[in-house]
Amino acid sequence: SPENNAALPTNAVTHEWYESFDVSGIDYYRVHIARDPDFLDIILNTTTTSTSLTTDVYDVDGRYYWRVKAYDRAGRMGDWSETWELVIDRIPPFAPENLHLPENNHVTSDQTPTFSWSSALDNTDNTAEVAGVENYLLQIDNDPDFSSPDNFIVHLDNWFTLPVENTLEVGDWYWRVWAIDRAGNMSEQPSPVYKVRINDLVISLYVDPADLVVNIGENVDIWGRASWQPDNWSVANTAVRIYIDNELVGTIYTDENGYYSA
Repeated sequence: SPENNAALPTNAVTHEWYESFDVSGIDYYRVHIARDPDFLDIILNTTTTSTSLTTDVYDVDGRYYWRVKAYDRAGRMGDWSETWELVIDRIPPFAPENLHLPENNHVTSDQTPTFSWSSALDNTDNTAEVAGVENYLLQIDNDPDFSSPDNFIVHLDNWFTLPVENTLEVGDWYWRVWAIDRAGNMSEQPSPVYKVRINDLVISLYVDPADLVVNIGENVDIWGRASWQPDNWSVANTAVRIYIDNELVGTIYTDENGYYSA
């Protein structure tokens, strides 16, 4: 350890490897750490009798390579181990620049909406060899100050559908996203904050009392209104489908105040 191609946010790293065996006994191990896979730019060349080594030679962020060789008590050396890579990344990534869905100030009756946002970039100001963004932290709260948010870690994807057990109640909700890279660095700032309004969609239906009993083929006068509750906002210019015994019999549209009739 660290595992091959690991990413760490620190310059103090403990390397560990499996013990070697020899009939004469193992005397010590030589450890190389370099900035290139050919070990032409070695920054640490040391020995230890242990199967672990803690070092703080990683003073600059970037990609490093390390390997180990065993020496027995007779002075003979073994082959080099496999070369493993390591990324040191202490710079936080950038936050997602854009939130996509739900759009800001969107009103919906979907209490388990899908949230989506733009992919975030890792910060390459110091080096191109960065850890890369791996996770996102989605926060949802009914307080715009996010005093007690619901937190969801989203691995790799930049979208998330709210589980049923986290159903949003009717009201205003606020959401934002942070980026987290493979080294565990979190963006210094979150994305912009968006608001989504959860309302109940209520469609009233009234039938002319004279039409409560009709013969097949006779017209029936109906009317009603579609609205978002509890705000009583009109659902304007929207299709309302009429079913009788689960059979679609017509489609009409609401007016600017949410009313419809047929």
